[in-house]
Amino acid sequence: MSVTQGGSRTSVDDRIEAKRQIIRESLPEIKAEIEDAIRTENLHVPVGISVPSRYSVVTVRRPPNMTSKEWSRMSAIVSQIVGRKLGGKGLRSGRPLANSQMGTARLAQE
Repeated sequence: MSVTQGGSRTSVDDRIEAKRQIIRESLPEIKAEIEDAIRTENLHVPVGISVPSRYSVVTVRRPPNMTSKEWSRMSAIVSQIVGRKLGGKGLRSGRPLANSQMGTARLAQE
């Protein structure tokens, strides 16, 4: 990892931001694909995805009544779809996928 001028940003930061930009530009398409996939899996729940400005490539939100099994499957679907959009590599969870009232998962490129 190399530090760029000023010592505050790295080439890794720049690569992650480039990935976020790809996702931002494709967000409606990505969300539609995710919604189709979760319906196919019989997971009739709303899904929220956003592109954060720090820490991860994408953040996934889920409803409070979703089971751990549904949450796990939904986050795997999101990971696969977003990963393909970023060149075919998968994503990994940056934190545990807890079954909390408004759970979120921060996903980063592997």
